Amino acid sequence: MSDLSSSRRGQGSCRRCGTSYHNRWKPALCQNCGFEIGGKVSAKPKTTPIPQAVRITENLYSVRKLRTGPDHRCFVEIRGEHKICMFKQCLDKRNLFVCQGDGESFSCEHTELCNSEVPFGEKFFLTRDKIGAIPLDTNTKKDLFDLSESLEGNTSTKRPSVVKVSDRTFAVASSSTFEFVHMNNIGSKSFLCFETECKPKSGSVGKTTGKRKSTCIHSHCLVATLGDSQLPEAAVAETTPSIVTRSKARHASIRCLRSRVLFPSDLKALLKKCQELEAVPTPGGVDLPAEFNYTGSSCHLCGSPLSSAKPHQGTDGTARLMTHRHPFWPVRASVRRCLQERCGAIHQCQPMESGIPLFNLGNKLFVTLEFFVDWRHLLKRGTPLSTAIAAKLETLMLRTPSAHKPSVNELAYIERQLSNGYWGFEVLSERDEVQSICGFCGTCPEILIGDGNEKNCCSSRQIEYAQTNQQSPSTSTSQSTTSSEGPFTTDTVIDSSDSSNTALGSIRDPLTEAVESQLLERVVFARNASHLSVASEEVLPFMNGKVGSCLINTEFKKSTAAIKHIPGDPNRMMDLIKSDQFIVSQLDKYSDAELNSLCRSCSLPSSGQSSVIYGSKILTRRESVRDAVDLFLSMKYPPIMFVCDSPCSFSRHLELRDKELAVTFWGDQRGCFEKPVSTKPPAQDVNFPEILPGEFAIEPIHLVPEALLEPNQHPVSGMKRRFIVGDRFHTANNPHKSPLCTYHNIDNCLQGVAYKTSYAESQNNVRNVKRLRSSCAQSFETHFMYNRLMDIYHNEDIVRKQMNIQSAKNAQDLRRGAYMRLVSGPAP
Repeated sequence: MSDLSSSRRGQGSCRRCGTSYHNRWKPALCQNCGFEIGGKVSAKPKTTPIPQAVRITENLYSVRKLRTGPDHRCFVEIRGEHKICMFKQCLDKRNLFVCQGDGESFSCEHTELCNSEVPFGEKFFLTRDKIGAIPLDTNTKKDLFDLSESLEGNTSTKRPSVVKVSDRTFAVASSSTFEFVHMNNIGSKSFLCFETECKPKSGSVGKTTGKRKSTCIHSHCLVATLGDSQLPEAAVAETTPSIVTRSKARHASIRCLRSRVLFPSDLKALLKKCQELEAVPTPGGVDLPAEFNYTGSSCHLCGSPLSSAKPHQGTDGTARLMTHRHPFWPVRASVRRCLQERCGAIHQCQPMESGIPLFNLGNKLFVTLEFFVDWRHLLKRGTPLSTAIAAKLETLMLRTPSAHKPSVNELAYIERQLSNGYWGFEVLSERDEVQSICGFCGTCPEILIGDGNEKNCCSSRQIEYAQTNQQSPSTSTSQSTTSSEGPFTTDTVIDSSDSSNTALGSIRDPLTEAVESQLLERVVFARNASHLSVASEEVLPFMNGKVGSCLINTEFKKSTAAIKHIPGDPNRMMDLIKSDQFIVSQLDKYSDAELNSLCRSCSLPSSGQSSVIYGSKILTRRESVRDAVDLFLSMKYPPIMFVCDSPCSFSRHLELRDKELAVTFWGDQRGCFEKPVSTKPPAQDVNFPEILPGEFAIEPIHLVPEALLEPNQHPVSGMKRRFIVGDRFHTANNPHKSPLCTYHNIDNCLQGVAYKTSYAESQNNVRNVKRLRSSCAQSFETHFMYNRLMDIYHNEDIVRKQMNIQSAKNAQDLRRGAYMRLVSGPAP
C-alpha cells in the first residue's frame, strides 16, 4: 500500500470540487461548494475561545476565575505598582500576607494573568440619545442620565459604559463605588447581573423571596448602550440540540446506575466485606484494584455498543480511594459511553458489581460503604451530616501521608461529594417496607394522633405556586402518629395499586422520583447542571405503601389570605348550613334583617402510644385542618379514633368536603361520642370498649378478615363509626369558645383514661431535637429525603424494640400475620 493511500484512510472527498472530509463526520453538504454529499453531520458554528484576561480600562482587568468551565469572572485592579485581585478568596489570602507585613509579595493566579500583554475589550458608550430611544420609566431614565454624566467626568476622554469581555460576558459601568460589574448572557437577550444588590436575597423573618432587585440599572445600561441590533441573538437556541442530547444522556446515565446498583439491607454481611477490604495492604490486586474501568462492551439499557474507555469529561482520569487504611489514595478511573444517539448513557465502574464494597462518586471518589453506614447511624441520632463528614475527614487527614494529602480546596470538594454520595447511598439502599409498620397495630391502627411541626422547615424557594396562590414563607412538615380554590379543580391523588415502590418504601409518586433522580445525578456527575423545582400541588403526603390506599393532597385549595380569629360559634353556623337554613353561595341575596338574625343565632357581632409514624406531609402553605384530613383519608383503614388539635374543625371540614363519608363515619354526631346539643353538657361516662388499646384489652382481639370487610369498616372494631377528639394539652390551654366543642373531649369516654395524648407532644419534641440540628440550611430535595428517611428509621427502631419484647415473651419465631401485625408461631 502506498503512502498516499495510507494517509487518506478513513477520508472521503467531494465529487464536485474534491474537498476532503472524515468519514466519521461526513457532512450533509460540502463545506466548500455546497454539493450534497449525503452525510448527517451539520457544520458546527465556530466558537470564539474565551479570553483568560481582558483589559477594561488602564487600571482594571477582567479575569476568568477558573481556566475552564463557565465564564465566571473577577476584577483585578491596579493600585500604584500593585495588582489587587477582587475575588473574595484571594482577598482573604492577601489579608494574611498584609497582617504579616508582606502584602507586596502576594500574588494569585488571576494577577499572574495580568502580567503579560492583555488586549483591551471592545468598548461601547452610553449617550443621551440612546437613553431616550428606549421605553423606560422616569426614575430609571434619570438614573441612566446620572450614570452617563458620571462617565464623562472632568476628563476629555469619556469612559465606556459597556466593555465586551467575551461572546457571553460584558463589563457594565456601575454607579456604585466600584467601576464595573459583570453580566452574563443566559438566553436570548437575557442577562444575569453579578452585582450583590441585584442577586436573589432573603426577606425579613426568614422569608426567602427568591427575587432580584426590582430595578437592575446595569441591565438597563447594557440594553441602552448596545441596542437590539448589537445584543447577542438567541445564543441558547444554537446550543439547544446539544443541551437536549446532554439532558437525555444524563437521565439515561441515572437509570443505568439505578438498574445496576442496589445496596443490601443486611448490614452485617456488608460490613464484613468492608473489613476484608481494609485488610488489603496495597491497592493494585483483584480484591482492591488501582484502576477502575467498566469492562462491559454493550449498553446496560439499550444493548448498543459502547465507546472505548476514556476519562470522564472534564477530568484527567485521576480519582481517590477513600477507606480507613488507604485514605485519599490516588487511583485511575475511566468511563464508557453508549454510542446510541438516543441513549448516550455513561457507564462507570461500580465495584459493588464485583463484590467490592466501594461506591463510585462521579468517577472522582471510590468510598468504602462503611463510611455511609456510620453516617446513617449518626444522622439517626441527630448529628448533622456535614458535621459527621467533616469529623471523618479530619481523622483521615491525620493518618494520610503528605504525598497523598489533598489541598484545602480539594478537601472542600471531597466533602461536598461525600455529602452527595450519602444521599445517593440512601436512594440505592434496599429496604423492607414491612419493617417500618407498627408490629402491634399493623396496617389498621385503632388510634392516631395528628400533630403539626412548623419548626421543622426549609426554604420554599424551589416551590412553584400558581399565579392565584402566592407562596408561604416556608415549607414545613406535619405528621400523623399512633397513640381556595385555585386553578386546579380536582384533588391530587396517587393510587397505591402500583406495586413498584421507590427506595423509600412508599407509594410511588412523581415528586419522589424527581427527588431521587436529582440526588443520583449528583452522584454520577461531578457537576450538577439541573435545578429541581416543584409545583406545590405535587408535594404529596408520605405514607407506607401497605398502610395507605392513596395519597391525597388538597393543599392548593387553601385560602392564601391571612387567617384571623373569627368570633362566634362555628358549630351553630354548621347546623344552619346542614339544615339548608343558610346557603353560603346566596349570601349576597340575604337582607340586613336576615343577616342580623343569622349573626345573633351564631353569637357573631353585628358588625397511639407506640409513636410509629403512619404518615407525614410536607406543607407548602400555612397549616390547616385540611392537612390532617388529607392524611386521614389517605389511609387504607382510617383509625377508629383520631386525636388532633382542632377536632371540631376537623369534623366540620370533612362534612363539607365529603358529606356521605361523614354520615358513614359518625352520622349526626360530628365525630363525638354522642350528638352534641347546646341545651345540655356532654355525658362523662360514655362507654365504647371498641377503642380500648390492645395492651389493656382483657378479651383477645378478633380481626375481621380482609375478604369480609365492608367499605369503611375497621378490622378491629368491626364498625364504620369513627371518633374525632382533641388532645388534653390544647383542650386545657386553648379551648374553643363554643360549648359544643366540649363534646370532643377524650375524657368523656370511660376508655379515654387509657390514652396519654400529651405523649405525642413530648415525642414530637424529641424528634425536633434530632431533626432541627440538620434541617436549618437544607435544600428542598435534601429536606424531603432527610425527613422521609428519619420517619423510616424512627419506625424501624420502634419495631425492633417491639420484636425484642415479643421475642422475650415467646421464644417461637415472630412473623407478620393478618394486617401486618406481629404474631408468633409457624405460618398457617
